[in-house]
Amino acid sequence: MKIKLKSNMVSGIAAIVFAVALFVIIPFQIVDISNKLIKADFLPKLMAGIILICGICLIAKCLRHPESEKVIEIDLMKEARVIMYFAALVLFVVLFTRIGFLLDSLWLAVFTLIFVKDKNPIHYAITIAYVVILFIVFKYALSVPLPTIVL
Repeated sequence: MKIKLKSNMVSGIAAIVFAVALFVIIPFQIVDISNKLIKADFLPKLMAGIILICGICLIAKCLRHPESEKVIEIDLMKEARVIMYFAALVLFVVLFTRIGFLLDSLWLAVFTLIFVKDKNPIHYAITIAYVVILFIVFKYALSVPLPTIVL
């Protein structure tokens, strides 16, 4: 299945949706009760505003000059691997607080090696050791609270 998309139109819509999502999320993530003129949420809101303006400009450019709009064609069957890896990343985020940092990071690291068709067992051992060492350093040496199930 192939999809044809106007690049500026799709990019503009995506930028607007992203900016609106940022405007909705920022008040929940940054709570500042100070009465200063410039608060902690100033820079993130400024960035979201710039993204929103750029998205509107892309859509306006597409509507004003439709003949110069670049149309790209995406073959979903060829992009299935990308979609599958994106789904794995979403699953990683969803499972992070449920199964903990260590198990979640281990399965994503091993999945990534399988995904890129790496057959060298040394790479698997190094990757697993690296994740375990990162966990130990952050959890016990640096006392960074990480979600865990049993450790």
